Amino acid sequence: MTDIPTYLVTNAALDRLPLFATDLEIAVAIVGKQHASHWKKMMLPALEAHGFPRFDHAHFGRSVHLVKLFYTALHVPQAETVHYRVAAVRSEENRRAVEKNWEDYQRAKAEKKARAKANAEEWKERKRKALEDFRAKKAAQREAEVRSNDGE
Repeated sequence: MTDIPTYLVTNAALDRLPLFATDLEIAVAIVGKQHASHWKKMMLPALEAHGFPRFDHAHFGRSVHLVKLFYTALHVPQAETVHYRVAAVRSEENRRAVEKNWEDYQRAKAEKKARAKANAEEWKERKRKALEDFRAKKAAQREAEVRSNDGE
């Protein structure tokens, strides 16, 4: 059985953060003020694809503890936190799959609505044309009746 490290990869800046911190606070704690904006824009999306903790809307930030676990798993591969990374990547894949399904559903719903509207416009035009034809036919019949009555 392997020894599980009881430490986490951390630093004083991460230790001073609250349980949940904003992306900017985490970026400053990890790479410093000078590189924080670059890390946030360029590195964060790449790290999220590899299991970096997701933003928790209920707490308005990311779990600092999970950030520490992520970096421990990244830099200490023998640590059991590797399971955290695998689970995080799977949950991210599941979330993306659900979002994709939702987008597909919304797109299909919008297309169906557009088709229904187009069909309604087409049906309205057919109905108008049929009504005009009916009125023209009735007018022609009345005119024929009037001529036949005048001819008698």
